[in-house]
Amino acid sequence: MSLCKQISYGKHLPFRTEKLLDFLSLFFFSCLGGYHIPIRLFIIISRPFFSLQTPLFPPRPCIALPVGGKGVRRWRHIAVQVKKKEENESVAMNISDIVGEVITDAVDDRHYSHLEALLEHNIDELIRRYHVLVGPLKTLMEMECGEAAAVNGPSPKSHTGGSEFPQCFAMGMTYFSLAIMRGHAAGGIEDSEISSLILTLVEQHLLSQTSGAYKQLRGHAHALQRFGQLLKGYVDLLDHSDVGNHLRKLSYLQSAVTLFSPSTNHLTVAHPLLVREAARSNCPAPALTVMRQPILELSCGETGAGLACCCSYYYEGGLLLAAMQCWESSVSWLRNSLSLVKVVSRVGSPELKVVSATPSLSPDDTGNIIVSATKAFVLLCISVYGDWGDAADHMRVQQVIQQYRNSNVGSYVRLLVAAQRRDFGQWHTIKRNFSPVWEQDGTVSLLATAESRLQRHVVLDIAKVYSRVRLSTIASALRVCCLSETEGGGNTSSGSGDSGESTQGKINAVELLLSMREDGELIASVEHVPRREESEEEAELSEAEETAGDISAQQQHLAVRLAIPPRRIPAELGESCKVFHDLYRQGGENQHVIDAKIQGVLHGEIERCKRAYAALMKVAMGSRGVVPPECEEAQVIV
Repeated sequence: MSLCKQISYGKHLPFRTEKLLDFLSLFFFSCLGGYHIPIRLFIIISRPFFSLQTPLFPPRPCIALPVGGKGVRRWRHIAVQVKKKEENESVAMNISDIVGEVITDAVDDRHYSHLEALLEHNIDELIRRYHVLVGPLKTLMEMECGEAAAVNGPSPKSHTGGSEFPQCFAMGMTYFSLAIMRGHAAGGIEDSEISSLILTLVEQHLLSQTSGAYKQLRGHAHALQRFGQLLKGYVDLLDHSDVGNHLRKLSYLQSAVTLFSPSTNHLTVAHPLLVREAARSNCPAPALTVMRQPILELSCGETGAGLACCCSYYYEGGLLLAAMQCWESSVSWLRNSLSLVKVVSRVGSPELKVVSATPSLSPDDTGNIIVSATKAFVLLCISVYGDWGDAADHMRVQQVIQQYRNSNVGSYVRLLVAAQRRDFGQWHTIKRNFSPVWEQDGTVSLLATAESRLQRHVVLDIAKVYSRVRLSTIASALRVCCLSETEGGGNTSSGSGDSGESTQGKINAVELLLSMREDGELIASVEHVPRREESEEEAELSEAEETAGDISAQQQHLAVRLAIPPRRIPAELGESCKVFHDLYRQGGENQHVIDAKIQGVLHGEIERCKRAYAALMKVAMGSRGVVPPECEEAQVIV
């Protein structure tokens, strides 16, 4: 410690140093006549024992620590208590100053920049002393309501009866409410009063249609990101206080998307929250309305959304579309999330600097989202393509593996390689060995979907090679997919035997062909094979079954014509041939609405069943030797 600091803090100096200071003070006093020495310098030099105190040099606690163990501890305890008292007084003074800055009318934009920096610098202290902020927050809400009432009604300032815009305290209320919410959550004590206060603030002040919150927060990236954190806490509070009321939550999140954005092409901090909550509540309609608007602008200053928000938006959107069984759209959305790994890998990119500036959008969070999106993307590639959908996708996944070496993406890639080779024994082995990984990542449902759709890829592989194949061959190939883990490495050549040609296997094959045809993945038709087209072994087998009185002997003569359908025009985002109910709000009541397209699908299925019944009757008459009314070959369209 320097000499001046020792003197200013009241430290005892050696005897020679005191004498030297006395001599120097007298020397300067005599040289300058005693008139022009600054009083602060005079006190520092000539008064080492600090017997004189002035307002220009405020007193500081001077505690001399004596030699000895107990005495030192006692005096140190006193010093700590004095220091804590000073800190509490300074914190109380700082909070009062912050409240004063929030209430002060803004002269220009620099006022809000200064207020944002002040609140951001003291956010930790605000969270630690959140109970002090409840009163000022209520005062701000009352003042804003009073300003709004004064503006809406006639006032002496507004002779036109309400043309003046009310004063807004959005920035202060955002930081105060976030500090109260975080401090309240850290304490672990449930308080309904604080929860209702936060809900009222968000719904009636920040997300009100007449609120000027976005006008005040626009251009302040830190404040907008704090608003995004406040929205996450608002969603958590609603999950505990108003369970099951999904429409309330989704409607206000949709309002946040609309109000806190300069245009529909901007990404906001509320986009990923809206999509995630829509998927959790099985109500995709509000999210699809937003997702159909293309995102062309990513501005952290305008909306507070950075790279992590963009990755999360496409990741949550891909999961929502996968739950709706819009497979190609879900893969496309997850691919958009993976494409941002190049931006994150650039150290000098401006986006990364913005991301690393705040703890809410740190590069680690962005990396975690990209890794989760990569895992879901690999499983969806297995479900949709049974392989890599594109060579570039393989390169993107490899780049993620190289950049995030501690992730478990490699196990997902090994699973895809097993599906690509149609090695079901290896598939079951990898699935069993990495079962804790699937549970930890929360991808068990996606893995089950990928495993169930592997049978479709087996049928598509057959359709790419053969135009017509026996139904028993398809049933035998599907039986390999359904083998247990112990049978996965056994001999699969027995599929042409009696077990492979069982009735249950053929029924499962027909059901799978029906499902694939309804989804538009395959063109399939089942037809009767005449005896002359059978081989000698097949004829002997059919005669033996007929003599044994097998009821399913007629099924032995069924063949399936397969064809890959042409590429279709991409449907609108979110449209699927699967029937699902859209939940929406009308008149304050929840109604399940069936679209007119679903009615058309149902009528089409009824007509298809009628045509299938007529074709089956023709096939039955032909097998009995009865000449059908038409001379054409009977076909059953499945």
